[in-house]
Amino acid sequence: MTSKSLQATQTLDQLAQQFATPQKEFSPVPIWWWSGDQLERGRLRWQMEQLIKGGVYNVIILNLAPTSPLYGSDPDRPHFLTEEWWGHFLNMCEDARELGMRVWFYDQIGFSGANLQGVIVRDNPIYAGQALNSVTVEGTGTLSLECPSEGAPIAAAYVPLDAQGNPSGAPVSINLNGRTASTDAVGNKRLRLMYAIRRGFDYFNAEGCDKLIDTVHREFERRAGQYFGDVIVGSFQDELPSMLTWSSVFSESFRQIKGYDLTESIIALWEGEDAHAEQVRVDYHQVRAELAEKAIFKPLFDWHRQHGLVCGVDQQSPGRTGQPTGGVQQYANYMQTHRWYDIPGSDHHGNAKIHSSIAHLYERPRVWIESFHSSGWGGTLEETFDWLLPWLRNGATLYNPHAVYYSTWGGWYEWAPPSTCWRQPYWQHYSVYANTIARLCFLLSQGSHVCDVGVLYPTTTVQSGLTVDGPLASAQAANDMYTTITGTMMFLQMVAGTLETDKRDFDVLDDDSIQRGQVSNEALQIGAEQYKAIVLPDCKVIDGKTAAQLTRFVEGGGLLIAIGQMPDHILGVGAGQAKAFQDLFTSGKAILLSKADDLAAALKSIPQQVEAPVPVLHRRINGADVLFVPAASPHATVNTDTHSDSLSWLRANYKFDPARYQNPMTITVRGFEGTPQLWDAVTGERHPVKAVAKGDGVEIEIPFDSSPAALLIWGDDTLGNVVESGGSSSVSDLGDVWTATLEQTLDNRYGDLTKPDFEGAPAVQTWSLAHRTEQAGEDGVRDQWFAGEASNWQPVMTTFGTYGTWSGIRKAKELPTPLSAVPANGQLAGEGWCTAEYSLQRGIYKDGIHVPNLGPKAHVPEEFLDFGHVAAGSGVQFRTTVWSDEDKSCFLALAAPARKRAWLNGEAVGESAPGYLWTIPVQLKAGMNLLEWRLVAESETDLRAYWAFVTDAEAFARPERMIPADKAQRDSRIEYIYSFEVDFEPTSMVVQISADSSCKLIVNGVEVGRQGGFD
Repeated sequence: MTSKSLQATQTLDQLAQQFATPQKEFSPVPIWWWSGDQLERGRLRWQMEQLIKGGVYNVIILNLAPTSPLYGSDPDRPHFLTEEWWGHFLNMCEDARELGMRVWFYDQIGFSGANLQGVIVRDNPIYAGQALNSVTVEGTGTLSLECPSEGAPIAAAYVPLDAQGNPSGAPVSINLNGRTASTDAVGNKRLRLMYAIRRGFDYFNAEGCDKLIDTVHREFERRAGQYFGDVIVGSFQDELPSMLTWSSVFSESFRQIKGYDLTESIIALWEGEDAHAEQVRVDYHQVRAELAEKAIFKPLFDWHRQHGLVCGVDQQSPGRTGQPTGGVQQYANYMQTHRWYDIPGSDHHGNAKIHSSIAHLYERPRVWIESFHSSGWGGTLEETFDWLLPWLRNGATLYNPHAVYYSTWGGWYEWAPPSTCWRQPYWQHYSVYANTIARLCFLLSQGSHVCDVGVLYPTTTVQSGLTVDGPLASAQAANDMYTTITGTMMFLQMVAGTLETDKRDFDVLDDDSIQRGQVSNEALQIGAEQYKAIVLPDCKVIDGKTAAQLTRFVEGGGLLIAIGQMPDHILGVGAGQAKAFQDLFTSGKAILLSKADDLAAALKSIPQQVEAPVPVLHRRINGADVLFVPAASPHATVNTDTHSDSLSWLRANYKFDPARYQNPMTITVRGFEGTPQLWDAVTGERHPVKAVAKGDGVEIEIPFDSSPAALLIWGDDTLGNVVESGGSSSVSDLGDVWTATLEQTLDNRYGDLTKPDFEGAPAVQTWSLAHRTEQAGEDGVRDQWFAGEASNWQPVMTTFGTYGTWSGIRKAKELPTPLSAVPANGQLAGEGWCTAEYSLQRGIYKDGIHVPNLGPKAHVPEEFLDFGHVAAGSGVQFRTTVWSDEDKSCFLALAAPARKRAWLNGEAVGESAPGYLWTIPVQLKAGMNLLEWRLVAESETDLRAYWAFVTDAEAFARPERMIPADKAQRDSRIEYIYSFEVDFEPTSMVVQISADSSCKLIVNGVEVGRQGGFD
C-alpha cells in the first residue's frame, strides 16, 4: 500500500505527473454486497466491468446475511465460506485479474457476522468470553446475596454507607460461602457479590484468536493465496465486537503482568474514588488492552504484513467517534489497540481526526472513511463530494462508498441505500468524480502532516474512573472536555470543537507516542510531526512516564496547557516527582485554564502559518508545502431535520446550497517557500494563482472554479506544464422555451428495476398520481378535468387504496359497539374514525418497519395495518366489507400483539387465545359481508396487524414467540424443551432460531449451535 509514497529523491514535477494520471489504487473502494440473489459468475464479471467504466478499480466483498437471515434479508446464496461460495470468489478473482480490478475481502467477524466465533466456541468452550457482573443489596442488619444461576462467583465485599446512601468508608472484603455471600456488619452498608458470566468470544485468549484467524484469514491464504498482491490487496474489518471484561485467562494473566491478585481488590472495579481504586482500575484496563493487543490486534497486523496486504477498519460506536469513555469500554485502550491497523478509520458516524492521528503517529499509509450509507437514493455526486470535504480535511484518504449491491431484486432489495453504481442516472459521469477522488486521496497520502498542537487522549484518566457499571465523574469530565476541544463529526450533525473554531489543526496523542518522542527546538517531535503545544483535557490522572516527558517538553520551551484541572494523581512516581509536575502549573511555566473557551487566547503565542476563513489541512511532501482548502466548513449542506434525537443520519433531511461556498477565497500564509500553484483534482492540471506579498505574509486568492476543494502546492519557479487559468468567455441567451428528450440510462438485464429480467431499460413509469371524486352533478369527462388545473385534486399512489376504516386509538371501554349490519348509506366509519389505506401488492406505504433494517429485503411484511404506539388497556376497532360469490366455510386469520375479538355480519365469532396469530372458523354468506374486529393491547406496544380469510388454517400457521411465564432474571437460564419423532433416518436438518439474547441449540444432548454475542 506504500508503493505510491513519494520517494525522497522524487521531484515535485514527477509528483505532478502522477497526480495528473489518476492512480488506480486510490480510486473509490466501494463495498460490494454479495446479497439479495443467487450469485452468478457472468453477472459478477459484468458488474466489475461497469465499475471499471466508472473509474472504480477497487471492491470489498461483503455478505449481509452470510449464514442465516439477518437484517430482514434471506440467507445469502451461497452461504459464506461454503465450497460454492469459494468457487464464486475464486472465479471472481480470476476475472478481476484479467480486468485489472483490485479486491478486498471482509472477515465477517464483526458487523453482519457469520457466527464463526460461535462455531469455534461450540467446539472449544474454553474460548468463550466472560463478562463481569454483580448483584447488590443495601440495608442494615444481616444482608445476604446469591450468585445468579449462570454466573461464576469471584468475590464479595461490603461498603459502609452514610445516611444518604453514599460510601462512608473503605470497602471490606468478605469470604464467599459457595455461591452465596452474607454480612452482619454494624450499620448501613451495601453488600456486593461479583461474578463472571459466559458471553461472546474471548479476545484475550491468544489460542482462541489464533483459531479465529486460521478460520478466516489463513483460509483465504490457503484458498486464494495465489491472488495476494496483484488482485487481493487487503481485508476490511467492520465493527469488531467489544473486548469483554473478564476471561478464563484474565486473573492469572493479571497476576503475571501486574504482580498482584486482582480478585483481592476487584471491588475497586465498582467502588471507590481514592488513589488505590484508581490504580486498580488503570491496571485492569491496561491488562485488557495488553491481552487483546497480543491475542488479536497485533497478530492480524503481522499476518497482513507477512503477505503484503493491508487491513482497513471501521469499528463500533462510540469507540470510532473518538469518545474516550467508549474507546476504553469497548477496546480497553482505543489508540493502543488500533495502531495495529494499516488503514485506521471509520464510517461517517465516526471521527477522522483520531484515526488520522494514529496514522501520523504510527506511519500508517492511509485513513479509511466509509460513507454515506443511509443517505438515500436522491443524493447527487455534487452533494456527496460536498459531504466528503470535512473528512478529507481531517485526514481521511481512502474513500469507501457504501455501497454497490449485487442485486436490488426488482427495486425491492436495498441495504442502507444508496447503491452508488450503474443503477444511478449519474453513472455515465462517475469516472470524473472517481478520478477526482483518486487524485485527492493520492496527493493527501504523500509526505507528512504538519500541525503545532497535540491533544492528549485522556485514556489514563478514563481508565482510572471507568467502572464495570460505567464512568465516574472524573472519567466523564475528561471525556466531555476532550469532545469540547476536538469536536464531533457525525454525518449531518457535525459540531466544531474549540480548536477547529480557532482554525487550528491538531493531532490526538497517545501516551506511548508522547513517551517515545524527542524534545527539540521548543517542540515534541514524534516521527515526522512536531508539536509546539500540548493540551490536557481535564485529566485527573496521567501516567508518570507521560508526566516526565511533558516536564521535559515544558523545560525545553514547549507550551503545556491543562483545561479543567491539573492532574492530581500521577501513576508510578513518588510524591516529589508528582509535586514537581504540578509546580509547572503553579509556577506559570505551564498554563491551567478553567474552560475550553480560553484555549484560543492561550495559543496565540504560537503564530498560525495559515490564516483562512475555514480550517485547512497542511502537509509537507519532500520539502514542498501542500494545503488542502475547502470552500466551506464543514460543507455547503445544512441539516434540516427538526427532530432532537441522534437519528438525523437516518432521515437524511438536508439542504445543499452551493451558494454557501466562498468563491473566490482569500487566505494568508507565512513561512512557505517557493511559488504557489493550484493543482486541479478534477482535471489534473496545474494553474498559477494570484499571490501578493503583504507584510510578513503572502495573500493568495483561491478560485473554486472546478470543485469546492482546492490544492495549493509551493514549489520552485521551474515547474513546467502550468496551464493559465481564465481565458475569454461569452454569454448566450438560450431562451425561455426548451425541448427535452428523455434518455434512458438504466439496464434491467438482471431484473434490478423490475421483474421479469430483460435487457435494456424498463418503460417510463409514474406511480404518483392525483385523483378527484365526482360529486352530485359533476362529470369529470364532460367537464374535461384532465385538461385543467389539479389544485383541488388529492395525491394517490398506484395500487394503494382504502380497504377499511378504524376507530383511532381509544381506551378499551370506549371502543364502539359492533354494527349489526352495513348501514343503508354504506358508511362504516363513526365520528373521528380513520381510513385504512394500503396496497394489496406492497402493504403499508413507506412502511416504517423497514427503517431498523435500513431498507426492504425483497419482502413485503405480512402486516398491512399500522395503528401506531398503543398503551396497555387501549386498542382499536376495524371495519370493512368483503364480497363473496357464494356461501363459503373458511377461517378468519387475525394477527397482532394484542387481545382479539371479531364479529361477522353482526354476530360474534369468538375471542382469541394467547398468541400473535388467531384463526377461527367462520361462514361467509353470498354477497356483501360485514367484518369487524377489535384489538386491545395487554402491554405497551407498537400495534401492527393483518387479517385474511383462508381455507387451510394449518397451512397458514406461523411460528409463535416463546415468552417465559415469569419475568426473566438477569444472568439466569431459560430452557425450552421439545420432543418430536421422525419416521425416517435424517441426513441433515436446518433449525432457525430467533432470540433476543444469546442461545444454544442442543439436540439429543449434543450442542449443535450457539448464537448471540459474537457480532
